[in-house]
Amino acid sequence: MSRAKFPDSSISHNNKKDYRIVILLVVGIFICLNTLWLQQVNRQNSALHNTRLIKLSAQNTLSHEMRPLYFLPFDLNQADALLLQTIPGIGPQLSERIISLRTARNGFTSLEELFDVDGIGPKKFSRIKKYCTLAS
Repeated sequence: MSRAKFPDSSISHNNKKDYRIVILLVVGIFICLNTLWLQQVNRQNSALHNTRLIKLSAQNTLSHEMRPLYFLPFDLNQADALLLQTIPGIGPQLSERIISLRTARNGFTSLEELFDVDGIGPKKFSRIKKYCTLAS
């Protein structure tokens, strides 16, 4: 008979604890599954990205006008004024001076010849040399 006198609040309190445990388990499982799914997606994306990079680096048929779009250096002897202006630090006047020196010399044989262009010093040369190359 003494059992009938106890309130049911202790039973509902235990049920609340069980409910919280179930929620924590469900959330934990969801986080684990989401992490596994994200890892698989990242692996697939990195593999796809790597194959694209390999195709781009192996592809020598990419025109010199398109090379800056893929952050690849372009041939300084083939670049026109607009293409030279895609290099940070080279404006319309400097690009025209580069082209006139290139024309006078019948093309550049080394990138260091850019030092002879009025307006290109060691600091500017160090910034722009990574965007240029010379075809062999």
